[in-house]
Amino acid sequence: MENLMRLLYVSKANSDISDDEIGDILTVSRRRNEEDKITGVLGYGQSYFTQIIEGPDEKLLRLYLRILGDSRHRDCLLLYIAPAKERLFEQWSMGFVDKVDPDALDFGEIAKLRTEPAGKQRALLVMDAMMIRLHKHK
Repeated sequence: MENLMRLLYVSKANSDISDDEIGDILTVSRRRNEEDKITGVLGYGQSYFTQIIEGPDEKLLRLYLRILGDSRHRDCLLLYIAPAKERLFEQWSMGFVDKVDPDALDFGEIAKLRTEPAGKQRALLVMDAMMIRLHKHK
């Protein structure tokens, strides 16, 4: 049996990311994630990415290493990583919350996590907010 893990990170986009580029990211992520049994959600707004991914620990860590090497963003900050008993995002190989959504996350607040002490509780609040947004718009 594989050990399930979940992680959350935030990063700064290297340039403005177009809707087409986001579409490409989602298309590739969804295909790969289905193959690797990884689920999660990507958020993008105000030049920041935030992503929660969950899956088998070894595959999840390999994915995170690929993410760290992606040239479309920088200053990747791991906010949360922990074993998980169950999936929060089992319906989404990669859900998406963006700046167009009127109820979208406040990416400015998420960006503050980069400079403030990021406690586990604060990271869990970000995960909860992303999950609520996805469920509202499924």
